[in-house]
Amino acid sequence: MKFLPSLLLLFLSQILTAQTVANTDDVEEYNYFYSDTANGEFAYGDYEPNDMVHLSDGSYLIGTDLSIRFPSQYKLPESYDSAYFAQSRIFLEKSHTSSGTVFKLNSNFEKAWETTFKGQRVKKIFKTSDNRILIVGEDVMMRFVWLAELRDNGTILWEKHFDYKKKVSLADALLDQNDEIYLLLEASHIIPIQVRKDYGKRRFRLFKVSENNSHLALMKISSAGKKKWIKPIDQRRKFNKYGDKLVASEESIFASYTYSGYENDNFISGKKNVIEISKSRKEIGKQELAQREILLFKEGLVTITAYSEGKIRLYQSGKLLDSINVESAYKDVRIEGVINMPKGFLILGSNQDNNKDYLLIKLGSDLKFNGYWTYPREEFNEIRGAVVLDNGDTIIVGMCFREMKGTSNELTTYINLIKLKNGR
Repeated sequence: MKFLPSLLLLFLSQILTAQTVANTDDVEEYNYFYSDTANGEFAYGDYEPNDMVHLSDGSYLIGTDLSIRFPSQYKLPESYDSAYFAQSRIFLEKSHTSSGTVFKLNSNFEKAWETTFKGQRVKKIFKTSDNRILIVGEDVMMRFVWLAELRDNGTILWEKHFDYKKKVSLADALLDQNDEIYLLLEASHIIPIQVRKDYGKRRFRLFKVSENNSHLALMKISSAGKKKWIKPIDQRRKFNKYGDKLVASEESIFASYTYSGYENDNFISGKKNVIEISKSRKEIGKQELAQREILLFKEGLVTITAYSEGKIRLYQSGKLLDSINVESAYKDVRIEGVINMPKGFLILGSNQDNNKDYLLIKLGSDLKFNGYWTYPREEFNEIRGAVVLDNGDTIIVGMCFREMKGTSNELTTYINLIKLKNGR
């Protein structure tokens, strides 16, 4: 079976090597909060970053999840009169249960514009080879996933929706070198007749949606928004399946997923597979991964566990290549992702020290670790993305919490942006 020509595995275990701790000379820091007023009431919203890209003009786009409500939005009125309904309309317009936004920062990290997708979460931002901006996300009610193109000023040029089975959600998405988009979808199915026992009585339920993520599929879409094909993955209906990561090579797409369920009366929990599918929809091979997440493709697959006690080991085809120790007071190091650099890779993570500190680990093109950088802050941090600039500066975007007294949302989520100078 053709599969995994060179498997790079990052394992995690315990303990300090080539550490750089940030100081005020290393970094510039910017914070972005979301606030609004409705019917004379002020409120902070929860503002979480999901993705970031760097544009050719030196600006940045950040995709977010947004929720906001106002102090008296859900209070019962004394009378349901015209004034109450007028206020309700304003609350409805200004509030967000879960919406997505994309905002642009100029090269000085000042907001230029922000576009909101009401009731639609933003998951990924893609920049095509001809500098078009594409946004991928999912409907908060899980009716569809969607793709949109934004103009330079943030207005929506077009938006297209794609459904699959029932309660569809987006596990991951990627744009390959040919500007084609691949979506890893999770969904449930309709059960025509379901028999359940409630309080000793047998009850029949007709045409109910399965409570499990019973379906996975890979969908291919052109950058113009045309669906090319969809390929079901692992069609065992009695298994609960969750998509993990997508990775592209020149010829194939690799999709990893986790599954649980009963097989021959034995319960299988948390098993992970990676499947290779050609760009023409043909399944090439499948292999089990031992609880590791697929991250990227280069001379093989790089996978990594989500949790460590401090020591990170890099293996290639079963052979130990290198390792690095990360100092961690609570022995809690977590890896969030990997991005390409001109000469290697940058591993993004967090270190549970006095808080969740930002963590960057350099991996050279020779597959040797080249030290790590950590940034402790007083407030909770969770890294969500990064870009490396041509001059060596690194821009980090993270989700943070802050206590905001005197507001309806006292523990407020906001966006933190760090500029690390000269790649230190």
